[in-house]
Amino acid sequence: MQQSLFTDVILPLATPLPFTYLVPQQLQNKIAVGHRIVVPLGKRKLYTGIVHSLHTNQPQYPSKEIIDVLDHQPIVSPTQLKFWEWLSNYYMCTIGDVMNAALPASLKIESESNIMLNPSFTEDWNTLSDQEFLILEALEVQHQINMLDAAKILELQNPMRVIQKLLDKNAVFLAEELKTQLKPKTHTYLKLIKDFTEKELVGILDELQKSPKQQQILLAFLDLKSTQQTDQILEKEVLQLADAAKTSLKSLIKKNVLTQEDQLSAPLKTKPAKQIELSKSQELTLRNIHAGFAENKPVLLHGVTSSGKTEIYICLIQEALKRHNRALYLVPEISLTTQLTNRLQLHFGNQVVVYHSRLSHRERLAVYKRLLTENEPLILLGARSALLLPLENLGIIVIDEEHDSSFKQQDPAPRYNARDAALFLAKLNNCPILLGSATPSAESYYNGLVNKFKTVQLTERFGGVKMPVIDVVDVRKETLWKSMHGHFSPQLLGAIEETLKNNKKVILFQNRRGYTPVVQCTSCGHTQECVQCDISLTYHKFSNLLKCHYCGFSTKPSPKCPQCGNHELKEVGFGTEKLEEELQTLLPESKIARLDLDSTRKKNAFENIITKFEKGDVDILIGTQMVTKGLDFTDVLLVGIVSADSLLYYPDFRAQERAYQLMEQVAGRAGRRNEQGKVLIQSFKPDHHIIKQVLAHSYEEMIKQQLAERKIFHYPPHTKLIHIDFRHKEMPTLDAASEYFASSLRKQFGDMILGPEYPPSKRLKGYYHKSILLKLEKTKSASRVKTHLLQLQHHMNQHPPFKSVRCVFNVDPY
Repeated sequence: MQQSLFTDVILPLATPLPFTYLVPQQLQNKIAVGHRIVVPLGKRKLYTGIVHSLHTNQPQYPSKEIIDVLDHQPIVSPTQLKFWEWLSNYYMCTIGDVMNAALPASLKIESESNIMLNPSFTEDWNTLSDQEFLILEALEVQHQINMLDAAKILELQNPMRVIQKLLDKNAVFLAEELKTQLKPKTHTYLKLIKDFTEKELVGILDELQKSPKQQQILLAFLDLKSTQQTDQILEKEVLQLADAAKTSLKSLIKKNVLTQEDQLSAPLKTKPAKQIELSKSQELTLRNIHAGFAENKPVLLHGVTSSGKTEIYICLIQEALKRHNRALYLVPEISLTTQLTNRLQLHFGNQVVVYHSRLSHRERLAVYKRLLTENEPLILLGARSALLLPLENLGIIVIDEEHDSSFKQQDPAPRYNARDAALFLAKLNNCPILLGSATPSAESYYNGLVNKFKTVQLTERFGGVKMPVIDVVDVRKETLWKSMHGHFSPQLLGAIEETLKNNKKVILFQNRRGYTPVVQCTSCGHTQECVQCDISLTYHKFSNLLKCHYCGFSTKPSPKCPQCGNHELKEVGFGTEKLEEELQTLLPESKIARLDLDSTRKKNAFENIITKFEKGDVDILIGTQMVTKGLDFTDVLLVGIVSADSLLYYPDFRAQERAYQLMEQVAGRAGRRNEQGKVLIQSFKPDHHIIKQVLAHSYEEMIKQQLAERKIFHYPPHTKLIHIDFRHKEMPTLDAASEYFASSLRKQFGDMILGPEYPPSKRLKGYYHKSILLKLEKTKSASRVKTHLLQLQHHMNQHPPFKSVRCVFNVDPY
């Protein structure tokens, strides 16, 4: 008698329990670890799960059978599964949380998933199977259906295989795609209808002399084709250069000269660029990096801004590709992928693959499948989520701007730090890893000191360009003398005017978006707060809305105080919108753009703003942290930090380190080519030691001071932190539960426990929050402590009053 086969299945659910199912005999030869399967859960639900393991151990409870195996080959590799397990164990979440984050939505169909007909599906329905035809026929009538509806229509227990085929054919799409407004945007490109000879092109241009606009379109196309080294050119670029209308283009297409093609992404240049020429200091740095790799250590590249770190990354990636390996290139912000994609494609063409959360579900699925099914060497460029993709045969990992806090995922789980997780991934794949920054994090710097990392210095800017001159403006004095122009000192305003006269560009940094963070009544002092959070609403003048930056609640502003009826309301503080308005009034002839979360919500909005700034259609770029990270512009000579004080006085032990990093990084955008740049910092405390360290570009002094202070008060990198957040809708229940938890912890950890305390904003999204911070000495076993914490959580939830209290663990929270 054949022995029964069972499988432990990962489901995209936040439950620690393993789900064990029986594998029916007819599927036993089709299933393997990493396969995607359909399983029942409860009475009516179906889920897509991943096979974690196969075994013959009979579970203690009756096991349901799996319904189907969806794919011919596993979609999760053994290395991926090991990485998922490490993430779930280290960051104290379930492996289902990791699965949810790692897989594109189209690979996680469930019984409650709704599908909709794709109106752009043009394939002949007669080529579809009968079952596929029935589903599309039903969608024409019902607009959208879920898996249970599909099961009734097809008279099948499991309709998911049919639905998956329709998804693969783009005949349908998940309604979730529509909700999140991530439907892929296509771009129209032009190309020659065939490879014309030079003689043929001359003849065509002669024939078009009677149609000058059509002739201009063709000349513009040929000009762009030559400069961009690609066979396909964006339609709008051709029309813009030719100053022609679409009607003229249509006439040219009818003459069989050009043809149109819609694509999801830009075409790639066909010829590889010439080899990068490194300076002597870059060559020495590259040799030192190789020496670190030879010691099997992660390498920290500490290179000043504009020192040419990217060229070194490209050389290392080229070496990996020559060995037929893949490369992973992580950046902290989605916005950074724009410039980097163009730069990498100049060297690697269509070997560059981009992945981040702003891609549509289909685009993400396409990237996932390419990585899974194709074995060619390539470069995966992306934000932190790219780390979770199937990355076999890795030859190198590059973490750019490794100090950046955006590498840390806060909500939802898994709350991982991509930089730290990449170190484990490199060890799993036995590949070298390089961390680069002009202002390394305290942890990475310390790891270099204790010889865990190999630190390599690159201390001069590329081409011998000098570091920017930094001056500070005492805003106290200027305010006292009443010489401020809104939020601009005479020094900053004068420097902006002088820069624009010299046909150079300006970047202004203000770390707050919106128009004003507080609208206050002058009579009673009332400020309007969010209905779900203990947060004052930020006024956004462009949309004329008061918005909560935590939960997204918004409302129209009232012309009078809702508390006392007073009509005199004052604005307290300022954001990027207000700066833009003030500067446009002060310099009406200047071309100003704003780069923040509000101005870049639409797909490709960031790229459009950056392109305009690069081309000179924008003189002054005002932005939040987006303008501080990794952007490379040739003719920016002035950077203004409008309010340095908002960075310095934040209730966080990392505030001063991060203030230095932000100011030094944004200063590095100035004077990156031939001329020395200038930076002006406005502050009410110009003698603050962090500002003095920025003025002197004294990173070493700053970081050593920070490390010494943290050692005294037991903060990282000398200890590890676990942040425990308790959430409930009732304050008394929350107080009792958090105190119960804290009193149990104090017995074991004593003074290394801080809290429980309410955060500055104690209610968010309708829930009250209270926190405990556990400082963990490095001599303690982190895995044992985590096990103890999970046991405590279980015991707490056993108490009936605390059953509904949610407990969230955040390992390495900052």
